[in-house]
Amino acid sequence: MSLCIATAVPDGIVFSSDTLQSMNAIRNNVLDLTCNTCKTQHKVPINIPFSIGTFPTAQKQHHLRIVGGNSVIWSLGVLNAGALNIGSKRISQLIRTFEQTVKITDTIDSIAANMKDFFVAEVLSSFKIQKIEDFNGDTISLALCGYDRNDKSTTLPKKFVIQISKSPSVKSFPGYGAVWVGKIEIPSMFNDPAFMRNFGLESINLLFDAMNVQDAIDYNRFLINTTMGYQKFAPMAPDVGGDIELGVLCRDKEYMWIKRMEWF
Repeated sequence: MSLCIATAVPDGIVFSSDTLQSMNAIRNNVLDLTCNTCKTQHKVPINIPFSIGTFPTAQKQHHLRIVGGNSVIWSLGVLNAGALNIGSKRISQLIRTFEQTVKITDTIDSIAANMKDFFVAEVLSSFKIQKIEDFNGDTISLALCGYDRNDKSTTLPKKFVIQISKSPSVKSFPGYGAVWVGKIEIPSMFNDPAFMRNFGLESINLLFDAMNVQDAIDYNRFLINTTMGYQKFAPMAPDVGGDIELGVLCRDKEYMWIKRMEWF
């Protein structure tokens, strides 16, 4: 499943992702049920998902490198959680293909909408289905974040969460703050003021406009490490783990890796 987080603060946007990929399978079983009223017995087929293994991957954090005239380079960050493949094609390969369709004159809003349409078309083609409502695969979750060089109405960062499922969607989160994709329960819980007040605690989503890049790195690591720690002791197969990869994107700068999984 994974957990990937992008946190935007005044000095830049920090992208973080775990490096564990889990493989799941389905076990077919039959459940015996007896009706309480008529006492008739029924056999109900059920499908039980189970983990068959995990392995490291460095394919969750990407950047779009958009090249224009006069060697102008525009960088945007992309995080990928959930399914890492569409059929036999790796999401990372498809992001590189999509990158070639992006124009230096596009806005981030149009890029996010086009990215959703691109991946919907890939799902339809790979699974040979006529409409996205017939898609039964794992949800593909993407976060697209960066600074919009073509939208003169704002200088603030923009963040989008793109979900490819039976009901594809693009949600916009402008300005400072954080977005996450994948195993989002713990980040959502810690950042929910109403939920945290039940325990006499404050949420941790109040100070983004006062954070620096190091604070954003620490914030992302805290949420991912907390999720890993929870899964270590919970009765479940872990699907968030490994090293945490880190990248930073600042205005008018190229995407910069801070920590990346070694290939050797």
